Amino acid sequence: MIQRQSYHGFMTAQAIQDEALRLDPNDRAKLIDVLWESLSDAAIKARESAWLAEAESRLAAVESGQMQLHDADSVFQDLRTNLER
Repeated sequence: MIQRQSYHGFMTAQAIQDEALRLDPNDRAKLIDVLWESLSDAAIKARESAWLAEAESRLAAVESGQMQLHDADSVFQDLRTNLER
């Protein structure tokens, strides 16, 4: 758990960033969650919901065979070929 400390002085954003980067990876991940939740107003929640719905829709399309997956190398090669025309 991230321990809260009381700072009586002013800390700059850079100082906070420097301190955060000294945390171990698990605590940094927890901090990300705390900070993200502090920003999660209605617009952010709506955007997250829309992306989740899109991801679920794409997964369902792949699983049902309505959509095929293509590896990145093939996609970029097709793009280069089409741009050369």
